Amino acid sequence: MDSTEVNQTKISVKHVATAIVGLVFIVFASQIPQPTSSSTVIPPGGIAFGPETFIRSTDKPATIIRNFSVANPDANYFIQIQNGENSTNRVSSAIIKLNDQTIVPPNEFNQNVPGLSKGIVLQQTNTLEVELRSMPNSRLTVTIRREMINTTIQNKRNDLVGNNNLESIGLVWDREEGAVEYVIFRSDFISGPFVEIGRAPTGLDRRTNAEDITADARKKTLCYKVEARDIAGKTIRTYEPVCVSSHVANPHELDDLSKRISPETFCLNEQQLTDTSTMSLSDIGVFLQKWDSFLIRQDKDVDGVPIDPATIIASSSASFGINPQAILGTLERESAAITRTSPPPETTLRLIMGFDLAHPTTIRQQIQDGTAQYRRDFDRLTGGEPTAGGWQLGISKTTLDGVAVVPRTKVSAGMFSYDPEVGIGWGGNTGAGGNFFLCRRWASFNFPIPPQAVTLDQPADVTATSLKLSWALPAFPDPDFLHYKIFRSTSPNVTENDTLVATITNQSQTVLANTGLTPNTTFFYRVFAVDQDNLSTGSNEVSAKTSLAVGLANTPWPMLRHDMQHSGKSVFVGIDTPVSKWFLNLPDFVFFELAIGNEGVLFGKTRSDQLLAINPDGTLKWQLQLEPSPIFTLGSTPAIAADGAIIIGAKKIYAVNPDGSIRWSFESPADEFSRSSPAIGSDGTIYIASTNLSVAKLFAINPDGTLKWQQPVGFLSFDSPAVANDGTIYIRARGSSSAFDAQLLAFNSDGSLRWSFLLPDGESNPLVAQDDTVYHIGYDNFLYAISSNGNLKWKQRISPGSTSVFSKIGLDNDSNVYVGAHREGKIVSYNSSGNLRWTLSIGFPVNCIGVMDASETLYIGTNSHGGVFAVTKDGTIKWHFVSPDNPLDIVGCPILDQNRTLYVATNSPTRVYAITQ
Repeated sequence: MDSTEVNQTKISVKHVATAIVGLVFIVFASQIPQPTSSSTVIPPGGIAFGPETFIRSTDKPATIIRNFSVANPDANYFIQIQNGENSTNRVSSAIIKLNDQTIVPPNEFNQNVPGLSKGIVLQQTNTLEVELRSMPNSRLTVTIRREMINTTIQNKRNDLVGNNNLESIGLVWDREEGAVEYVIFRSDFISGPFVEIGRAPTGLDRRTNAEDITADARKKTLCYKVEARDIAGKTIRTYEPVCVSSHVANPHELDDLSKRISPETFCLNEQQLTDTSTMSLSDIGVFLQKWDSFLIRQDKDVDGVPIDPATIIASSSASFGINPQAILGTLERESAAITRTSPPPETTLRLIMGFDLAHPTTIRQQIQDGTAQYRRDFDRLTGGEPTAGGWQLGISKTTLDGVAVVPRTKVSAGMFSYDPEVGIGWGGNTGAGGNFFLCRRWASFNFPIPPQAVTLDQPADVTATSLKLSWALPAFPDPDFLHYKIFRSTSPNVTENDTLVATITNQSQTVLANTGLTPNTTFFYRVFAVDQDNLSTGSNEVSAKTSLAVGLANTPWPMLRHDMQHSGKSVFVGIDTPVSKWFLNLPDFVFFELAIGNEGVLFGKTRSDQLLAINPDGTLKWQLQLEPSPIFTLGSTPAIAADGAIIIGAKKIYAVNPDGSIRWSFESPADEFSRSSPAIGSDGTIYIASTNLSVAKLFAINPDGTLKWQQPVGFLSFDSPAVANDGTIYIRARGSSSAFDAQLLAFNSDGSLRWSFLLPDGESNPLVAQDDTVYHIGYDNFLYAISSNGNLKWKQRISPGSTSVFSKIGLDNDSNVYVGAHREGKIVSYNSSGNLRWTLSIGFPVNCIGVMDASETLYIGTNSHGGVFAVTKDGTIKWHFVSPDNPLDIVGCPILDQNRTLYVATNSPTRVYAITQ
């Protein structure tokens, strides 16, 4: 095998798992610390008190009191009591109290009880009371210990080692020449009595291993001894017992580690794997000291070269950009190099990182090469390539111990390339080895564990501009939860550098609506769970494509007269006291009113067929010269489609993107579209009238710019269609050259004529009321109300004179109608039955009944430099605004946005004004 690559089948030497029928042991991997012949015994847990032997005197039973203190009373402690000595001098009755609480009553002792062990709670200062009630010279030995997590314990001869793996007790012992099997015994006390619990065959190398996976092994301190037997069944070696303490749960609940993390996401994430700032050289040294690792005393490598392992770890971390904690965890997984206190054999040191078994090297080379392998695999995965071991993101691969894993992170894929076993904690069958063992150690070292990933469902309720995300909480929600961060991208492999959609601080909130999306676009999402350490874990990735947006945009004023019915009604409240906000000089005047697109951008077309885009701050965003009309050079109002396209007519019909580029154009050679403002139906169909000196037409254009249908509408049409809620399209067209020969036409959505109504021509566009009554002003100065079936409901003369009325129509929530007598300078209101409500003279020609805002205030545009008027629905002038630097001669109607700002175009001077509160 190439020494630059990880062995693709296995990193460290491991025995094949062999079940022992009827026993609680399985043979397991050699990551369990290996005994040696030279080491100091490390007691099983920190001693808080004792050991002290209490002996019954010949006097009357007396209470012996001992006071002691502990630095960390929040830790877990247990009391061990050995009854007698070598099965003699046992106590029959005794009372033991701790801080005035009886923890051992008299009935728990007799001559057959060798001792006991139980958990206790300590204070910073403690009082222990012992009273012996038995025969003189009987005795108890009391020890109080702090329980340790994953402590490696060696017996005095260093030939038997025990290790608490949280879900099991691992044992390893020196091989005895001539032994064919080993008998394993267990007891609650180091003095016994020991009970046989299993047998293990001898291994081929000098170490033999077994594991106690019963429930007791995780819950209490247990002692073990081993006997080596020859082929005749004779004991040829007895290994001195070793006691292994029970585990202590840390804040991440080590007992539930397999629930909290999974092999797919692992116990560290990509952010952690590549974070070299977690530990300095000094921190590494302190860490090794804390665990009393033999590495702090390993001053020479196996080839005699002087080394400092902490420096090697720090240097390798910096050189390859790998977290030093990951190196320490790997050293522990492969050779228990952190928790073992005495050096393992040279053969183990040469493979201390479990790297390249075919070519054992040295401690320094192993650490460097193993760290480099992590970086190589990480870089391969980042580049979309599989690891050296064939692992890759999102693709299932079976581990050596028979578990299918689908890596969801680069760390998971890289770790399984380095060690392709999950270990017993994740359902593997090779004992305590594998990647779960590393995660156990990671937790016991108090290295931060990232939050568990949530599982994203496929997006629901997908529309053109929105969708709903939902996710399931993990089975073991993170106790250090800080927030969720939802990120979005238009390409796969979403990261935390992509668009942040939302931050959610409520862990129980698992639903989010994402709005304001671009239609007909595929969006990719991931939810990142973030904890108090600012560690994050990403969910699975989901995607959805928004539908093709149809209909009118949801902006404050998306088309002529606000909506398809030409109601002129805004859902926003307007202005109480007007002030000038800004004005923008234009290259030519905008003949009709403006429209408001996405992000508040204003759009208007000049009489010379320039489409203008104006930022909300009054600066010109862009201008686009459309092909001019050869017949008429007048203005019209754009319509904003739901997908953001700006629809406008000139010589052709154009769909313009928000950036000013042309999406498509439609041309009918004999027609031009400069005078008609488009309307957009709920299905996205664009309706617009053409001007043609022989036969004018009504066109229906599909959202992609193709012709849906066209119908002739008479001699000439300057009109803009209105669309009722039922889809009926209304348009007024002149039937001949006579100004008093016109028709109001109603078309079905398929282009068929529904009805026609003969009436005088006029300048107003049809308005469709809530009850589908259609209103029209004729050149005869009458306001016509036509029912939805084409019959006249009523008509009323607006002005007694013969002067034509040039005014848009207004409507309020009670279906009252408002019109302007242009040259007479007055406003007239009728109710829905045609009865006069009131008449108001304002002294200037009324060009447009503009906005009816949410408070039912009308905003009126005037000619002859009359400016803008605000009028209440009962006919009272609320205010009158004229620009201080120049009177306003209004061409189009005022429009209103959500920020209480009116926008109006003027032709003297040629400007757009913004008037605000």
